[in-house]
Amino acid sequence: MNKKIKIFLKKASLIDIFFILFFIIFLYIPISHINKSQFSIFEKRKLASKPQVIINNKINYNFGKDFDKWFNDRFFLRFQLLQLNTLIKFLLNKCLIFEQTVYIKKHNFFYASGDFGLYPDAKYQEIEKELYVNNLNKLNEYYIKNNIKLYLLIAPRRIDFFNYKIPYNTRIINEYGNKIITLLKEKTNVNIIYPIQEMQKENEYNLMYYKTDHHWTKKGAYIGYRELMKEIKKDFPNVTILQEDNLIKYYDNNVSESLNQTQHLGQSYINLALPLFLNKKILDTQYLYYKNPQNNFLKMYNYKYTTIYNDKIDNEFYYEKGLNKKVILIGNSFVGNLLEFLPYSFKYTLHLDDNDRLMNFSIYKKAIEEFKPDIIIINTNTNCLHNLLRIYN
Repeated sequence: MNKKIKIFLKKASLIDIFFILFFIIFLYIPISHINKSQFSIFEKRKLASKPQVIINNKINYNFGKDFDKWFNDRFFLRFQLLQLNTLIKFLLNKCLIFEQTVYIKKHNFFYASGDFGLYPDAKYQEIEKELYVNNLNKLNEYYIKNNIKLYLLIAPRRIDFFNYKIPYNTRIINEYGNKIITLLKEKTNVNIIYPIQEMQKENEYNLMYYKTDHHWTKKGAYIGYRELMKEIKKDFPNVTILQEDNLIKYYDNNVSESLNQTQHLGQSYINLALPLFLNKKILDTQYLYYKNPQNNFLKMYNYKYTTIYNDKIDNEFYYEKGLNKKVILIGNSFVGNLLEFLPYSFKYTLHLDDNDRLMNFSIYKKAIEEFKPDIIIINTNTNCLHNLLRIYN
């Protein structure tokens, strides 16, 4: 052994050696297991890219700053530290504001960023209003020429059912969204169903929206279905509206916005990535669920077709006892709970998922020509009304 090392070991105390070892380990831990993900689901943002010393044959003089950003986004146990930080804030604050989620402790209610409605710049509002009307009228003209009845079902904002005090504002008024809906009712011939009053009335007994998720509950979706079918029945008198009395009811504290009843804690709650021991405390509300005794008679098939944007597998339903008409249902994730009821009213129902297609008509035209529907239902919610601006984009 080197003499210098022997001398150092003789002179150094155990505390000094321990301190040095601890310091080396402490430095090593953050640089081990560097996170290679491109996106942080927890923070809803893209993580910094690995910096390069040479860019376009030139020295990157910002390498130090870029490396610091990259390392700070990716060091080992960073996610656990963020979780711990959120947990401390969660336990200490009556109202937690985190990224795109606001938590109200008193009511165990989570606001999501999309709960507050439409707020375009004032100078664009008049242009948008004209585009809303023109797009919907043009779309309806195409359907009329092809003997197709169009119905637009708009789910109200979730915040209209939870009037809890939030930071900076007691309640954000959805003035612009309501103006657009009123305008479309006045300036188009489309049958528009906006069941806010019916849902608010029912909300006194069973919640229309989940506390930990931005989707409507099964009960909320049923009210939307019921009000939609009342309008459809005016044009198709022989259609049957599925009655609640014919369904088996039960209650559960978890969230489900899908047809297959897959349950989870709620997207707004999951986004905070809080420890599991809080689940019982947070999920303190029971929601009404249904089982349909006729479920075994409903057949579901995959419907796949190619668009200029993507290949997608959608769902086609067949129900022998339904009205002998073909229906296409186009909508975002709110459609999931609507599908608990709608396919039992018609013999043929095709669901085209619009979560990432942004309501562009050209995407659906081929499917419409092949399926030859009698009825088309567009299901959206007030916060996503702006997708109607993209119908002919």
